[in-house]
Amino acid sequence: MRSFKLVLILILALSFNSSSEADLKQDNIINIAAVNPWIAVIASFIGGNNVNVTSVYDFNFKLNKNLDLNNYNYKVIAVDSEDAKRISVKQGVEVWYLFKDLSLNIEAAVLDPSMTPFVAQKVMTALATWDAGNYNYYQRRLAEFQTRLSSSVLVGKQLLNGSKIYINLEDESAMNLYNLFIAAGCEILSGDLNSSQAVVVTANYNKPAKRKVKNLSKNIFEFKRPEVLNAENSYNIDYPAYLHDLYIALWNIINNNKAN
Repeated sequence: MRSFKLVLILILALSFNSSSEADLKQDNIINIAAVNPWIAVIASFIGGNNVNVTSVYDFNFKLNKNLDLNNYNYKVIAVDSEDAKRISVKQGVEVWYLFKDLSLNIEAAVLDPSMTPFVAQKVMTALATWDAGNYNYYQRRLAEFQTRLSSSVLVGKQLLNGSKIYINLEDESAMNLYNLFIAAGCEILSGDLNSSQAVVVTANYNKPAKRKVKNLSKNIFEFKRPEVLNAENSYNIDYPAYLHDLYIALWNIINNNKAN
């Protein structure tokens, strides 16, 4: 019975993708430059085959020197006015602000499953405004994104509900994961850590931070941002699958800890 359900889900997923592609009007590809790489990932998913997406900054906060924002072939997506201050474009280059005058920690927002669909909706609005003829296609891609995101979080809950993890409050990047693991039912510990209690979550890769974390526990989960193919500078990353893999990676560490 279980295998039958899996086959049925697969068939429905394939038919969903087919209908999505069928609605796509094959016009000119839209070249998009997102100021933030997380927005580039979401824009690439929502835009599907109809967009070519790159980012002004990569996940290591390095500037994409191969990108000319003054090229009128690009449309620019900025998170907000603060995000846009980091770039300089000529008059006439289209810049879309997802939020008006809102200073937002976009990594924390994207990694918060309660906020991610809201951000994705904003991205979809930008794409549909620039390419109104493919509005239905973008709506379908958004629906697929939201459905698969919910499925990934559900897997996280099944694996991690009640698991104890420790996040170093001094590690800002790790704190951006707080709501991601709360959504999966994890118990976030603070204060003094008993190494037998929890897996330590870290995202700060400098040597002093690593030494400090290793002193806390031998069970460490290192948060890894999506891998971008540098040769192609491709942000065509399956975001729901990426979250699924994060949950699985944490579960593996917790499971190994229990076994030992």
